[in-house]
Amino acid sequence: MPIGLSFYTFAALGYLADVALGVAAAERWPVRLALFCGFFPIVTSGPIPRTTRIMPQLDFNRLFTAERGMLAVTEILTGTAMKLWIADALGTTSAAVFADLAHSPPLEKFLATIFFAFQLYADFAGYSLIAIGSARLLGVDIPPNFRQPFLADSIPEFWRRWHISLLSWLRDYVYMPLYLSWREHLPRLASAAAIFVTLILVGIWHGAGWGFVVFGVVHGLLMIYGLTLASRDRIWAWLKVPATLVLALRVPVTFCIVALTLVLIRARNLGEAVDIYGSIFSIRMLDNVAGLFRAAPDPALAFRYIKPSEHGMDFVLIAALILGDLFARSEKLDFRALPAPARALFYTTCLMTALYQAISINAPKPFVYFQF
Repeated sequence: MPIGLSFYTFAALGYLADVALGVAAAERWPVRLALFCGFFPIVTSGPIPRTTRIMPQLDFNRLFTAERGMLAVTEILTGTAMKLWIADALGTTSAAVFADLAHSPPLEKFLATIFFAFQLYADFAGYSLIAIGSARLLGVDIPPNFRQPFLADSIPEFWRRWHISLLSWLRDYVYMPLYLSWREHLPRLASAAAIFVTLILVGIWHGAGWGFVVFGVVHGLLMIYGLTLASRDRIWAWLKVPATLVLALRVPVTFCIVALTLVLIRARNLGEAVDIYGSIFSIRMLDNVAGLFRAAPDPALAFRYIKPSEHGMDFVLIAALILGDLFARSEKLDFRALPAPARALFYTTCLMTALYQAISINAPKPFVYFQF
């Protein structure tokens, strides 16, 4: 398949829809339209460009400043660090487990699922930062594609923070037309039905397989269940459960649900995904967890690939990623405000890592989202 076909198609369809609806004026210069659809920093894996936001910036009349350049370099190197330091490290470990599922205990499969979730996030968010920083160097500002999605307290909130450009595109060009056309005939079900169809399309967009279809169906149902969030909040308030406690419970539960549904994307087929679920939700899984707290070693916990003593750095990387998201969410950490030596150390380490990856005899790992 041609590289970037789906993102080129989304850009072109969005442009045609905006012109047809009168949201944007028709572009009379073919080269400018081609540049919009095939803008190289984002054409392979996004973020998906929007006509009204990107097209006016293609005059390239914004003055280049040192502040703008440093912000762009920081985004590029941060994305590089997320890819090379976190995503690739976690990907190596999770891939080993998924390649030998028959000999992996349930708890190891569950940990590999968690590792894959963080790998996918670091990989795609890292790519998005590289693309956003590269575009910024050329004078084009692209909105963020991720906003700490694993800190979401519900599935709807997760999708508002994960692959933002894709979901905003589908919201405007799929969900809203369906909702507006169905609300007269199905006033009470129009929103839920439109959400369900939209999320199925999200699954199908990621791949042509039953696992992707089921992924979309499951998230469609979870999104519909998310419509009851306000009612559930009132119940918790009536029970006088502190809102902070409810939030503290919802965030890890939401993350675990998302991570478990990603098995449908990571497994080679739907049957393998079912086997993984059957192993994770089994009595043996309970034995594995209980074995962690036993004084004597448990033979059932003969982990082959995820041993805390050998992969402690993987857990440190996950903790660092979570901590970074917490700081970003609080907006109290400005990287540019750090002392110059700290910034220089970060930049140098990222550059040396990238150079080492480039000259290494081992082929660099491709971005995960290139397969979707």
